[in-house]
Amino acid sequence: MKILFICTSLEPGRDGVGDYTRRLAGELVRQGHLSAIIAINDKNISEKIDGTQQIDNTDLPVLRLPSKWDLKDKINYAKKYISEFDPEWISLQFVVFGFDPKGLPFGLGKKLKVLVKGRNVHVMFHELWLGMEKEADAKYLLWGMVQRQLIKSMLAKLKPKVITTHTHLYEHHLKKLPYKVIFLPLFSNIARIENTAAPADRANRKTIKLVLFGVIHVGCPVADFAKELAAYGQKNNVSISLTFIGGANAAQLEIWAAEFKNQGIKVTLLGKQSPETVSETLNNSNFGISTTAYALAEKSSSVSVMREHGLKIISVSRPWTPKNVNDLQLPPDIFEYQTGNVETFLSDPSHFEFNHSITKVSHTLIDSFLTI
Repeated sequence: MKILFICTSLEPGRDGVGDYTRRLAGELVRQGHLSAIIAINDKNISEKIDGTQQIDNTDLPVLRLPSKWDLKDKINYAKKYISEFDPEWISLQFVVFGFDPKGLPFGLGKKLKVLVKGRNVHVMFHELWLGMEKEADAKYLLWGMVQRQLIKSMLAKLKPKVITTHTHLYEHHLKKLPYKVIFLPLFSNIARIENTAAPADRANRKTIKLVLFGVIHVGCPVADFAKELAAYGQKNNVSISLTFIGGANAAQLEIWAAEFKNQGIKVTLLGKQSPETVSETLNNSNFGISTTAYALAEKSSSVSVMREHGLKIISVSRPWTPKNVNDLQLPPDIFEYQTGNVETFLSDPSHFEFNHSITKVSHTLIDSFLTI
């Protein structure tokens, strides 16, 4: 099968959806399919790049078009590239803010329709619209209403045969548009290195090693969380430490580190590291921390990496309550922090296996294409 992916950027390590698309396309090539990628609004280049990128020892043909170019020129180059590759399927990896800095890509469906004409279309939603939470103010509610209409219009123009998303909350909203939606879980973008030393006993509650991998969002109740962890350690004679690894924003990292140090908890700052070091660090931790809202945890690449490494995760985020959703089902290995429940989280002996490998996810995608 020949599949061409369209995303917005393909700068390695600088765009999460671009990294995701590259890994997925590479896996499909290893399974015997033909794949290529067009980055149609790449902010990291000033000139067109028509060449290859390598992922997991697999070469992929890619076309990268600068965001500063006139859209008409980008469409013409992309149209020619698609015609020459001649794919059976075009897979749009949709990120609303990737197509427009304000997340308002007016006329996107009409523009992309030129590229997908005569092809089977798949849309993978990595983002939807703003204002899904009860806490959203009027500005974000209005902003989100416009985005929702733009997405609805885009789908009407493109008429995709397959729609997928990696988040149950997004699945819920897309079904209300209404469309048939397939849940396609997010795979980890860092493989678990099997030869790294795993902790001697993750069930040993006399030493608890917490790890926070990736971005730290603003507005999290870090002070309360740190106090509860320190209290748990004192009550149960447990040594607790916290390691930060990855590209956390400096201002929030400083706030978090200070709160934990004030509670007498050992803090280690590792910053950005190689995939091998990330894997080793996660393997040697007991629990993971995410600052992504609980209802959106499934969309976090950092969460998927920690889950693949066998870590139960606690979401410590600003208040974010899904609006008009009463039966949202989330994975049992992701826990929502609320004041007073740290002991419940740390004391739960349950263990869960993360089984959303890139191979399994890619098979699910291909199966959805074959059943059309």
